Amino acid sequence: MKRHFVLPKHIRTVMCFLKSHTNEPICVDDLAHISGTSTRSLYLHFKNFLGMTPMEYVKELRMERVRNELLSGDANNIYKAATNAGFNHMGRFSRDYRQRYGENPRETLKARMFQEE
Repeated sequence: MKRHFVLPKHIRTVMCFLKSHTNEPICVDDLAHISGTSTRSLYLHFKNFLGMTPMEYVKELRMERVRNELLSGDANNIYKAATNAGFNHMGRFSRDYRQRYGENPRETLKARMFQEE
């Protein structure tokens, strides 16, 4: 049976903040301040409720943003899409993207362009 739960307010606050500030430099201390909790509490609550750390959540949001831009046609330049989403190291970004989606960002872009023809 699937368990349903309501996220605590401080986690929802951080999630909302991150969705609109994903491309900005972010550190856990700032997120803790925004949530009104300690860094340790924020970390533990993210792990308990979302199964990931706050920074893993940031990375997920950034990855989704880049993939959506590549698939939707909003981006024709991988480097620009990645840096606009907040990624600073293209080698790590590419490795993580491939690990998450099973293809390189370039393959995602090519597949979309092929579909448009």
